[in-house]
Amino acid sequence: MHKDTEQSKDGASKKLSKVWNDMQKVELLKPGACWYIVSRQWYDNFNKLRLDTQQLNQNGTPKLNDESFCIPDELLSETINNDHLIHKTLDTKGIQGLYDIVLKPNVSDPEDFVLLSGKIYDVFREHFTSTQDIKRHVIADGVNKTYNRVEIFPLHLFILQLDCGNTPTDNVTEVCVSKKTTVGDFNLMLKQLLCLEHITATRLWSYPRESGKATLMTSSHTLEQELISQQDQIIMECEQEGSWPLDQRIKSSKSDIVEDSNYSYPTIVNEGEKKNKKTNSLDTFDMDSMKIKLGGYGSSTRRKGLCGLKNLGNTCFMNSALQCLSNTPQLNSYFITDRYIEHVNETNALGMKGELAVKFGSLIKEMWSGINSCSPVNLKHCIGQFAPQFSGYSQHDSQEFLAFLLDGLHEDLNQVKKKPYVEMKDEVVKRPDAVVAKEQWEMHLARNRSVIVDSFQGQLKSTLECPECKKISIKFDPFMYLSLPIPKSSSQPLIDVLMLPCEGNARPVKYCVELTLNTTVEMLKKRFLELSLIDATEQDIVVADMSGHRIFNIAQPQTLVNQFNTRDKCLLFIPNQKYDHSIFVTQWKKVDEQLTSCGLPFVIFTLSEVTNRQVWLKVWKSIRKDIILQIEAETDDVALTDDDTFQNDIKVFRIRVAKTTNDFSCVNDDCQDKKCKGCPLPLNDDPFQHFNHDTTLIVEWLDLNCYNSRQAMTVVVHQSVNSVKENAKRFGVDLHDCLNLFSETEQLGPKDPWYCPNCKEMRQAHKRFEIWSAPDILIVHLKRFTSARRFVGKIDCNVDFPIHDLDLSPFMVRRPSVPMLYDLYAISNHMGGLGGGHYTAYCKNYIDGGWYLFNDSSVSQCVDEKKLKGNHAYVLFYKRKKIEKSHPNVTTSPTVIFN
Repeated sequence: MHKDTEQSKDGASKKLSKVWNDMQKVELLKPGACWYIVSRQWYDNFNKLRLDTQQLNQNGTPKLNDESFCIPDELLSETINNDHLIHKTLDTKGIQGLYDIVLKPNVSDPEDFVLLSGKIYDVFREHFTSTQDIKRHVIADGVNKTYNRVEIFPLHLFILQLDCGNTPTDNVTEVCVSKKTTVGDFNLMLKQLLCLEHITATRLWSYPRESGKATLMTSSHTLEQELISQQDQIIMECEQEGSWPLDQRIKSSKSDIVEDSNYSYPTIVNEGEKKNKKTNSLDTFDMDSMKIKLGGYGSSTRRKGLCGLKNLGNTCFMNSALQCLSNTPQLNSYFITDRYIEHVNETNALGMKGELAVKFGSLIKEMWSGINSCSPVNLKHCIGQFAPQFSGYSQHDSQEFLAFLLDGLHEDLNQVKKKPYVEMKDEVVKRPDAVVAKEQWEMHLARNRSVIVDSFQGQLKSTLECPECKKISIKFDPFMYLSLPIPKSSSQPLIDVLMLPCEGNARPVKYCVELTLNTTVEMLKKRFLELSLIDATEQDIVVADMSGHRIFNIAQPQTLVNQFNTRDKCLLFIPNQKYDHSIFVTQWKKVDEQLTSCGLPFVIFTLSEVTNRQVWLKVWKSIRKDIILQIEAETDDVALTDDDTFQNDIKVFRIRVAKTTNDFSCVNDDCQDKKCKGCPLPLNDDPFQHFNHDTTLIVEWLDLNCYNSRQAMTVVVHQSVNSVKENAKRFGVDLHDCLNLFSETEQLGPKDPWYCPNCKEMRQAHKRFEIWSAPDILIVHLKRFTSARRFVGKIDCNVDFPIHDLDLSPFMVRRPSVPMLYDLYAISNHMGGLGGGHYTAYCKNYIDGGWYLFNDSSVSQCVDEKKLKGNHAYVLFYKRKKIEKSHPNVTTSPTVIFN
């Protein structure tokens, strides 16, 4: 039996090793191919254990052959746990084309998951169990269907079924389906799902919540062509005796009939309102409710411009950028007055056939019609066709989207129908900068003339110097926005360090330490000792990586802190030298029949010879402070002994022993429960035997009435938490510091060299940018995101910026005779990390002069201008103040004025 097990294990090792080699190859994405989403946390742990057992070549790289990989026991027991990625599971009844898993909207690749092809995933599933298999398919996106990608976020829709009498039923069915599915195929899927095969015919109506109008869907169209977006509602109507009852009702009503088939419906209660309503259905279905509403969505109850935008599914980045552009006066009036129509360029090969400009113009007019909210689905669909990277429902960067949108609008509105060939020659004879700048701007205008150039573009002086021959090359390039670096001294990320007590029921102590992207665990220990003044050495300290509410693993000295699972906090403790072992303890509680982690993890110390009862006592002493005493004494004078309290407290919790896998598993090989998360530790005097490094104890709270959850999360806050963070805020930089850093000379990296025409070699030249001329609308992008290996960090420090009178003149090559002043009118905000963050916008309404917060479909007024500033500010929008005619020498960008 043992021999057979070893042979089976050896075969599995060879299979997985071959699969690993296959994973290193680039696999083409073929439309229709099946791929699987796998937790990044599990995948990284698998890779780590694989490397730990893989033989190495002489140069230190892993050997890639079938004999080099032996599966360790702890790896074979791993479960692929995707639970933290899943929003909800749907019942598809096995119908092909429907997905059973809806992902959480903020998960992203590669931070939260990896993609494995079906072939590779099938081999993994031969050897590992999985909590949920998350299947997705490859689709062909783009106007020419040449951009193949995995559809991570299929459409999550709500289906309202009308019964045989075509009155609303009480049930709403949720489905998850590809946007490439045709309406006809989708109709057939729903008939199967809703058990309506006996109905002769059914048809579907799209019903966006914010419009109040239902539109009949065309069977040959895809859901994408029907402009269906995330969380939309679909109404299913049944044919009766050869006719459609809704048609008959409309014809019998006294409403005026129009040809666009837009019928008005009452509101459907959304998911968040279920708690306050009995059913998620149509409130009423009378004839008056079917009258067609002309002139847009809803009533004009707000001042113009205060219109929210529906989040179509992770599209807050787009909404934020659109609100800022909508409140740009020059652009706003240009589109609202339809002046753009005569400039639409449908023949520009670099544009989008004018479709982007038309869709953008329609959206701007709708946003300024006085309605409360509207949907940007038409614009998003258009952008997705020409820029597939923005199709689907993944989170993106608002600045990247803004750059694409402005460039696309420029090309769609470019008045130059036939672009002349322009050759940019390197300067041989030194000429005045003003002459060269004017010449290069005119060359730019020969190919580019639009309202975008007129309002948003300025000119930068770019200087390159060869480090060898000292050759200098100067060019004057147009710019649409300034991407400003944030000084390094202000960009130190912070990490909260939780110092666990060595023994007993003392509270953990929370410290705050400043880091850099290259801070190692060893450096973290040193900084912690300097901060805490604890009498210990770096060798005494153990640093643990956290994952949720539990200790994930012990960090090695050279591990980078930015590679921790939780990058803004970690645990730290000093082992008690009187004992032989340190044992980690995690806490659980059961909510709605589901076990979930709670409280803070902690550590206990034991000798090698210790009983189960003694372990119970040590755990109890650490958590007794979190237990609400339930003993009813006969008199108030009765003093409870520790033994009395212990005997009472053990009724409210129990201890399990588990392996520290991604998802806890049983340590007992004889356990019959395959889903066991850890067997109970007996309260007896038997020797405790679970000292393996991959073993943890779990405190499972049985009576939540006796568990003080708030007390369990209480820590002692060290003065460094406030002082370090306050210093970081106080030390926060000014926008002027960023502008100064932008103009400093820097050397190009080895991956970005410059070809020196004099040396005839690629050189790491010294480069410098300076502002030559400034546009009327100045967009400032604060470079808050930094990368190091796979880690993407965000610089969260405050960057102070002026709301009024930003003077750009000190940062220009030719300082004008009068200040170059700008006023702030919009901000694109980003909160949270890159993968799971959220975008909003602050915009100044030019009608009433007030500032407003635009948070997707929600709009609220900001009373205090000071609240505009903070570490959330990401992209700043400034407009130039009017200059009096008595100052003719002010340097301005040579732009074209449109009538």
